[in-house]
Amino acid sequence: MQNILICPYCQSTLLIKSSKGFGTAKCSCDLYPVIEGIIFLQKDSLKSNDLLVSLIGEKRYLLTVWAALSKSSRIHRIVTFLFYLISIRFKVNLPFSILLFTLKFLGPSKSWFNYLINRQKIGHFSRAVKLFKDTEDSEVVIDVGCGIGHFVKELQSITDPKIPTIISIDQNMLTLFMATMFLTKKPVLICSNIEDGFPIKSHSASQVLFLDSFTWIFGKSRVLNEAGRVLKKNGRLSIINIFPATPKTKPWGYGIASNKLRLLLHNNFNDLVYTKNSRDSKDLGFSMWARKK
Repeated sequence: MQNILICPYCQSTLLIKSSKGFGTAKCSCDLYPVIEGIIFLQKDSLKSNDLLVSLIGEKRYLLTVWAALSKSSRIHRIVTFLFYLISIRFKVNLPFSILLFTLKFLGPSKSWFNYLINRQKIGHFSRAVKLFKDTEDSEVVIDVGCGIGHFVKELQSITDPKIPTIISIDQNMLTLFMATMFLTKKPVLICSNIEDGFPIKSHSASQVLFLDSFTWIFGKSRVLNEAGRVLKKNGRLSIINIFPATPKTKPWGYGIASNKLRLLLHNNFNDLVYTKNSRDSKDLGFSMWARKK
């Protein structure tokens, strides 16, 4: 697996060394931390990566986790860290739902945690999972905007024992860290802003999935070109639950009309399939599938 992971900035292969979930990922331009199995591929002007790598080198793993969550709100950071200590370090079997309901109750971002609590009950989510039921264990699936890993968990359950290689990418370290506690079978977890580029070698993936995530991407054209780059010939692109750019859908992200999305897909993809999320005229969401040329 390591031979298909690259740095999104310099595009060189990542050399990953870790023990018990902590270590480093080295490329030609930087040394990134690996925290509880999450490969942290982000840069900032505060040199936070240097601090995290240093703490990992000193084996101060609890402090590493605390520092890695520094960009989250104070209450989210404290609650998640305490849950981690109790459930992972002290081996107390706490239901994961306790963490979600606590974060929802204490806020902020109550609507986000309410969405996470109910995500598996949403119609287009279950339909998306069924579309991947025939995925083979030899395939590589990239889950963009994976959140805490709902899709991964469902995919693993329906493809067991032939579970494909899943690379789950999200730019939010808090949700990825929560995924390490939510999932029993860990995929490859990468904390990276996909608009900086996919951290995957060209022609390495069989499927790329955007489930509830494509709407929130600013640079849609660049990201779709990157999806085309990493997919093998005839690889499938699934963009599920998108909203058009209208005043009604503005609260749900940076929408795009279906005809404009078709134009962006034209260079790299064919066999486009379009469908509405539901027959409800008030539901403006739609989904689109395509094959890599």
